[in-house]
Amino acid sequence: APRIETMDVKIMFTAGHRGPIKLEGPALELIRQGDAASGPWEDTLPRATYLLTDLVTEETRVIRPPTGEGEIHVEF
Repeated sequence: APRIETMDVKIMFTAGHRGPIKLEGPALELIRQGDAASGPWEDTLPRATYLLTDLVTEETRVIRPPTGEGEIHVEF
């Protein structure tokens, strides 16, 4: 089977985000949902573009795969 490329993602939530957060995949499928207080979130995900949404403020952040290896650190 072909090797699926993955990326390590660490999402840290800032003081501005205190409620429910949603992480969606490239087809806007739900990957994870939880309170910002449960962070940081650490996941190994298939290399793709993801969308973070603060369900209270409706602020969003796009997470793009890195050009090389290594962990992606996202502050949101």
